[in-house]
Amino acid sequence: MPTSFVLPVWGAIPGGYPSPAQGYEDDPLDLHALLVRHPAATFFMKVRGNHLRSEGIRDGSILVVDRSITP
Repeated sequence: MPTSFVLPVWGAIPGGYPSPAQGYEDDPLDLHALLVRHPAATFFMKVRGNHLRSEGIRDGSILVVDRSITP
């Protein structure tokens, strides 16, 4: 029967080269904070079909709709 044992861990060591971008990380991107001005009047819709393709809106696009804004 094999014998099990525990090895101590003393910490982590760096492997490879550090990233040149290290230290320049931004906060996580919060799309809700960027796109929603009126939460009670805003909803999201997923487009089905390509009837708005000429406008750059394709099948599967997600639209942010704020019904408090006049088009």
